[in-house]
Amino acid sequence: MLLTLRAARLAGALAILATGSVLAQTAVCYNCPPEWADWGTQLRKIKEKTGITVPQDNKNSGQTLAQLVAEKASPVADVAYFGVTFGIQAKKEGVVAPYKPAHFDEIPAGLKDPDGNVFHTYSAYARGIDLVNTAYNYLDLVPKGRDENGSPLNWIRHHDKYKD
Repeated sequence: MLLTLRAARLAGALAILATGSVLAQTAVCYNCPPEWADWGTQLRKIKEKTGITVPQDNKNSGQTLAQLVAEKASPVADVAYFGVTFGIQAKKEGVVAPYKPAHFDEIPAGLKDPDGNVFHTYSAYARGIDLVNTAYNYLDLVPKGRDENGSPLNWIRHHDKYKD
């Protein structure tokens, strides 16, 4: 998840206004659908703990990046959730701001940008991820199974690229 430029400005304003003033009770998150990555639970917990409502949003990473770029001069989103490559592109486009969460120094160097611009939270690419990559569970039920032929992701193809 990356903070957008609007969120960085908001954080500065929050520091100034943290004297007990009433603050906005809604935050905008692009690409946080409730059924993906447990956003539903996270959005409820944010509301319970902070009183801030974060409406769900069903954009994908590409749509999120496109919208942030289109809104660059007048940002709308407070937070955006991307796939890693889109997060890197968002940094290049200048539509995100650095963010270092609690315990940032404990995150392995390969999973973060030293300035806090890109924060890779999880991946699911190989063996041992069967519980996370639920596609494996369904493929294990069909006659041909995963049909890996030596590569854990060999079975992934475009819908019109299958031979049989």
